[in-house]
Amino acid sequence: MNNRVLGAGQAPPAKGVAVVNGDRRKGKRRSTHRHNTLLRCICFSVIATLIYVQFKVATTVNIEPPPAQAIHKGLEGFQKGSPRKSPDLLAVRNRNRNRNDIVSDIEAKESPTPAASLPNQNYAEKSLVLTAYLEPQETMVEFDIDNNEHDNNRLPSFKRNTSTSRLRSVAFPNANNCSTLMQNFPVDDFPVGVDGWLPWIHDYFPSLDKTSIHFVAQNRRRCDTGADNKDKMKFWAPQVSLFQGIPVVVEDPNLAGTKPEPKSTHGRRIGKDAATPTYRLASSFQEATHNATRFQCRFHHGGTTITTLSVFPFDYEFVNQQKHKKTMIFPPGDRDTQLFWLSQLVFTCPLPEEFQPLLASPSSLITTESSKKVAIDDQHQPALYVDLIPIRTPVRTDYNLLLDKLYAEVNKTSESAYLQEVFGRNHTIPSMDDAGRWENLPICRRSDNVLVPPSSSKSGGGRDQQQPSMVEIDTAQESKKPYRLVACTWASSAYKRRGDVHGVSDSVQRLKEWIQFHLMVDIDHIYVYDNTDTSITSGNSSDLYDVTRSFGADRVTYNPWPCKICNNNKPAQSSPGERSSQYAAESSCRKRYGELSEWMTFIDIDEYMVPMKQNEDGEYSWRPVMDEMDKLNISIMKFLSSKGKPRVEFTE
Repeated sequence: MNNRVLGAGQAPPAKGVAVVNGDRRKGKRRSTHRHNTLLRCICFSVIATLIYVQFKVATTVNIEPPPAQAIHKGLEGFQKGSPRKSPDLLAVRNRNRNRNDIVSDIEAKESPTPAASLPNQNYAEKSLVLTAYLEPQETMVEFDIDNNEHDNNRLPSFKRNTSTSRLRSVAFPNANNCSTLMQNFPVDDFPVGVDGWLPWIHDYFPSLDKTSIHFVAQNRRRCDTGADNKDKMKFWAPQVSLFQGIPVVVEDPNLAGTKPEPKSTHGRRIGKDAATPTYRLASSFQEATHNATRFQCRFHHGGTTITTLSVFPFDYEFVNQQKHKKTMIFPPGDRDTQLFWLSQLVFTCPLPEEFQPLLASPSSLITTESSKKVAIDDQHQPALYVDLIPIRTPVRTDYNLLLDKLYAEVNKTSESAYLQEVFGRNHTIPSMDDAGRWENLPICRRSDNVLVPPSSSKSGGGRDQQQPSMVEIDTAQESKKPYRLVACTWASSAYKRRGDVHGVSDSVQRLKEWIQFHLMVDIDHIYVYDNTDTSITSGNSSDLYDVTRSFGADRVTYNPWPCKICNNNKPAQSSPGERSSQYAAESSCRKRYGELSEWMTFIDIDEYMVPMKQNEDGEYSWRPVMDEMDKLNISIMKFLSSKGKPRVEFTE
């Protein structure tokens, strides 16, 4: 089987229900009471049928968000996965046009087919609807920090006037089946114009050791820059704040006053006998339970809710300062795209230990054949859900907090002038149900095994007689990764070059040749992120899928990636291009599959990595190159393009 995680090559969802509206005709008065009674029954049946059909079809209306506890069961109609075949992209694209609807009634109906009963309640018992709760920008009120009244009373420089009644909600009922989650996730339906703090998520998935959930998001502010987009740049300024860690205090009555260790889980079980923890912005580093976080991650399953705080892989603010940049955000009207290291927002939500067993492979928990078959069928259903709530603070335009933190580490102090001046004292963060957020993000399992080719396989075109083998991933042993070198690429059957001037449509032949060459020079595995869905205008399938399948799942992994490029302008334009889809695919591949290989490269299908060393058989291969790099303790290799003419004598 394939080691792909989300929605690779699964069948499209079933077609929608056709609704036919007939004319209503007013009947004539009948002479007898019997006829009047019959007419009333017919009218009542028609009205009841129309109400039922309207209830089943999502309609677009403005609604007030219901309380979180009222959202129990999801909408019905999610198709379970079927054997892999070429995705029906046309059907997916047509369906996606309606997936941004705001549904009028999020409280769900009972599913007509109850979920199978499985041991240990390993599966999410209820299907919930992915919903974006949008918090208007005006809920954030900023004050002048030089105002004596605020300074003397140690009040924060800002406050939030938010509540459940002020939020708007957008529901995405189709993004709930793991077999089609990548196709249906609302990347291109990202709500705009209301909430600038909501992260622009492109991908998320569990870590291999099942201890955390990795998120890959993009900086939405970089899509529209320059003098013509001042208003958009001002609106999206909060996107930059998501890269800036903040110190937070968690006051949890359930922990009896003990101070949790950093990166530990906070917010114990929420029930009738448990109190809800309080989160507030820290006024000193000493009292902070987390010194650099940005999101509240509220996991829930089977009536249990546990909240953790997000963790950054590194300090984005420190990186920006080390690159000698004066600020992380340029004024509206400037070109933010220069700070390309602030394009991809990557962070992690620690998964509570109580929920980690839910991500186990289903077949390993079930013994009987009948139950195992049910488990395989239901593997496409989410294991649990998470709500992602950004902690909102104004974007920092200077390095005062960073400098305070560095000074505190060197001088063993805990005070911070910035925290006391800007955050104040006792600055309580609003309730998660009153805050803008992503709610009910479905979390899908990933395989514990990886399919690797035979050790003697040379597959440029031919295949050895040996069969590929299934290898269990051992995350505890870093030195025993299944692959030595893998490659990632972002491709499309057809696409436009920078500036949308020239179209390219020969990607099928390009990809086939590109894969053949790189497998021939001993790249162990290739991951293809297929962006075809954003560009095809006819037909109903991706030709790139068929190309990848011809090499076998032990050599090539296919990932549908229907995320559009938000700006394809040339670099010289006043609003330079931001290839958001490609950048996010690179981050996704690195985080998803980096743990499986010692080396990884990300290149286009018109770029070839040509090794300059030969193996013991006299064939050019990357293995002796990597052996040499290992001896030199080098972990990064940089390449330059070669403009040399092709060697015609070696071509066919």
